[in-house]
Amino acid sequence: MTTDSAINTAGQFGMWGWAFVILALAVICAALPLASVLRRARIETRHLRYLAHHDALTGLSNRTHAKQRLTALTEPSRNPMPLALLSIDIDGFTLLSDAMGRQVSDQLLRLIGERLHRVLQRNDVAARLDKDDFLVLRPCADSVAAQVLAQQLIRRLSEPYTLEGQQVTVGVNIGIAMFPRDGTYFDTLCKNADSAVHDLRKQSVNNYRFFQPSMDAQVQRRLALAQDLRDAIADNQLHVHYQPICVVKTGKICGVEALLRWAHPVRGMLSPAEFIPLAEQTGLIVAIGNWVLETACAAACRLPEDIELSVNISPKQFQQIDMPAVVARVLARTGLPPHRLCLEVTESLLIHDTERMLACLADLRRQGVRVSLDDFGTGYSGLSYLRRFFFDKIKIDRAFIRDVENVADVQALTSTIVALGHRLGLQVVAEGIETEAQRHIIETFGCDFAQGYLFSRAVPEEVLLSMPEFLPVKMDVAFELEARPVA
Repeated sequence: MTTDSAINTAGQFGMWGWAFVILALAVICAALPLASVLRRARIETRHLRYLAHHDALTGLSNRTHAKQRLTALTEPSRNPMPLALLSIDIDGFTLLSDAMGRQVSDQLLRLIGERLHRVLQRNDVAARLDKDDFLVLRPCADSVAAQVLAQQLIRRLSEPYTLEGQQVTVGVNIGIAMFPRDGTYFDTLCKNADSAVHDLRKQSVNNYRFFQPSMDAQVQRRLALAQDLRDAIADNQLHVHYQPICVVKTGKICGVEALLRWAHPVRGMLSPAEFIPLAEQTGLIVAIGNWVLETACAAACRLPEDIELSVNISPKQFQQIDMPAVVARVLARTGLPPHRLCLEVTESLLIHDTERMLACLADLRRQGVRVSLDDFGTGYSGLSYLRRFFFDKIKIDRAFIRDVENVADVQALTSTIVALGHRLGLQVVAEGIETEAQRHIIETFGCDFAQGYLFSRAVPEEVLLSMPEFLPVKMDVAFELEARPVA
């Protein structure tokens, strides 16, 4: 081979060699971003799978994941052991959310999630099902273990939370359903645990209750009653009766309290205790409360001009509507002068969003409307509220009057409440007076006014107007929307 031939051959091999090297480098460079893309895809897939099974706010499992875990734990092939499903209801969360806003309520939910994580064991499942509804699954748990877990959860979740620099406490109610005794499917167990929570909510807070079969029938009755209540508004089945309020010393009628009644077509006359809590839960309380306010104001206009009308407003009305604006419109439509209206509120209204409620009540007073604190002594921090809010009256709760004859401590407390009210320039009303002995005792304490069966039961407006004592004296019409025994 000549020198020229060798050079030519080497050049040809060199050209193909470089082409191969360049191609190899191109493949390698293309593979590197492809691997990165695949890695990111795997990460994103895992993240999407996580989001599909967890609550984004708290990091707890969601309903789908909890249902999958329970189904897996209760498969017949696994020879499943007893399992406890605990439904956790945060009492007062809606009030706090309305008062402090979405951002603060979300912060509270995250803190609740963190506390749940710290209580649970390795195989437990904690889930957030909806807003303030949480769920815990504990495998291999009998009733005793479920009870211990419920107590732990209540203790930890009811401890104070620091939100926006404020100490906030919420109530915790827990309903417990056991597998397989109370159901073999997730939805059935959830429904039964919720029934136990609802049954408990009517009676106490920071407590737990096991499901009982009778609770399911109660739920069905509540649902039927809720629908009946919607019909009652449209069918004019709601009525207002009036119970006289008397001067303690003389026994003369000086006012009346208006009590809401429901003439149910099947169940007969129902008291507020039987349907007002249901109205608050379903949101019907706003429509009912507004109707009562306007009805009572219109009735007061048919009474002598010195009659004062007091209307007890549900906390839900204050939270869901602009109460000062509503009152102004009702007074304008009915023609009742503002100074003849007194709104009664309970201490429960004042525990959330205190500053907003203070401004709201101050606005009402600027209109000329008076304000009374109802059921005084049974709530939270009545003395602190009397210092911060401007009230015209306080009403001593019937729980004090019931035992005032026989319990020395109750006598001392009642006497102190009357004296405190007078020192603050407030009128004092005692409710639930049923015996002459009770009337005599509160008279010695200096109580101004009283009402109860001793004086009269609640009667329709036409019966009230026929009483001979009514027209010659000043009337104080009070409306009560809180739950009361049938008068």
